[in-house]
Amino acid sequence: VDAHQVRLVMHQVGQSALKLRWDGSALVQSRAEWLPAALDGARVLADIQLVYWPAEQIQQALPAGWRLSAAPDQRQLRFGDELVVTVEYLGPRHQRLTHARYGYSLDIQSIEAGA
Repeated sequence: VDAHQVRLVMHQVGQSALKLRWDGSALVQSRAEWLPAALDGARVLADIQLVYWPAEQIQQALPAGWRLSAAPDQRQLRFGDELVVTVEYLGPRHQRLTHARYGYSLDIQSIEAGA
């Protein structure tokens, strides 16, 4: 992430699964053929926003029926009584997002750009 764009690469067992570049208006993605359809670029970008954006900003932008609960080590996104997404903050650069509705988890380990 820099002032101009978000760049993201997802790996699974050392294989490149998804590459994203978003400049605030256009999303460019390259995905492996074996990647499940539930993990499209727009959804993954929304997941990353849920993990990193300030909880107050997310809460203000949620449509009716949605709510976000946030604690220092966890966030939960609900629609009505349905738990849709859980984010666990496991360390300073390690988070796990579990999407109950679509049946996937992302284990996020961020690195410094250029590392």
